[in-house]
Amino acid sequence: MARKNQPKKRRLWIGASILVVVLVAGAIAKARFVGDLHFRSGEAVDAPHPQATWPWPNATKETLWPGVTHWQQVSSHDATRLEFFEFDLTANPKLRLEIYDQDEDDATPFDNKAKIYERGVAQVVSHLEKKGRGTVLLACNGLYYGYDSSGPSGTAWHVSPVMLAGKSHYANGENHRWTFGVRNTESGPVFTHLRRPDTATIEKTFEFSSGAAHCLVLEGKPYGLAPLPKTPGLQADGKPYTELGKNFEWMRTSRIAFGWTKDSKRLYLLLVKEPDEEAISNWAVEYGIPLGGGWTFTDLQNFWLKLGVWGAINSDGGDVDQLVYRQPSGNYFLIPPMGTFASSQSYSPSFTGAPHAGSLMYWVIREQK
Repeated sequence: MARKNQPKKRRLWIGASILVVVLVAGAIAKARFVGDLHFRSGEAVDAPHPQATWPWPNATKETLWPGVTHWQQVSSHDATRLEFFEFDLTANPKLRLEIYDQDEDDATPFDNKAKIYERGVAQVVSHLEKKGRGTVLLACNGLYYGYDSSGPSGTAWHVSPVMLAGKSHYANGENHRWTFGVRNTESGPVFTHLRRPDTATIEKTFEFSSGAAHCLVLEGKPYGLAPLPKTPGLQADGKPYTELGKNFEWMRTSRIAFGWTKDSKRLYLLLVKEPDEEAISNWAVEYGIPLGGGWTFTDLQNFWLKLGVWGAINSDGGDVDQLVYRQPSGNYFLIPPMGTFASSQSYSPSFTGAPHAGSLMYWVIREQK
């Protein structure tokens, strides 16, 4: 609280000094760091990312599976990695979006406590493949959750209700922000997002869902992102942030986001992977330093609007960002979370040697049998 009363120049000086210390420490540890730090000299802190548009002119494109198309690009501007997937439900009606929750089959299922570290996205895919419910084509970290530590001893819990295979769980807590999910019907999956629905509405609307999403596009139109405020912690109209938060919205960091068409015949997934890490991105936006890479919420929103989706949400992001997808060869390509000091690379289906560091929930796209 005392920090808010400091003179502006003193705040900026202190913040800049702290950031310099962090940057020096990062440079010393560069051999174990994910990538370089990229300053956007002369740019405003809220300047749009040049790749936050569609189509990407220099992206590589490949067909991974029937109905599954993948574009990949690394920004020459700041080394931000972009992975974009289209799932065409008309071309392949067997595609399904699901949620795997680590609390659903741990030692004490559905007690709202899970030791999540050991099951990173690679271990989860291996686990799900053994269950034999269909080929896992992609998996990534899911929506927001609470935790006491991100290390091996950490425990995680849910912050919103979750629907798993048509059954509601964790409905006694508060439902934060927006709920996003899917219901499978005779005519195919229906993707929907609703603002803080009650339990009855969740159970009626979804087969798989979770709360705490950020809405980016609603019925084809941009939703509710405020301009970068001049006063920390306040919106442009002077009111405190209640849904997004300045740093969540404006920090340039890693992101996982979904978009979909009005008829739900196409689902899209975007991964944005920054070359540095979340804490540095947080300091940069707090003190107005134009540090890249990564995307802001406005970058995500601009991208989805260019694509022309009906709905879009930000799922989660930052250091937990991790994704694996099945390659045409049958191997899996893994983009690991921050802090594992592992590189993005291809693995056999056994995922021998793949890094850990897990998320409580995972989005899973599979082809059902």
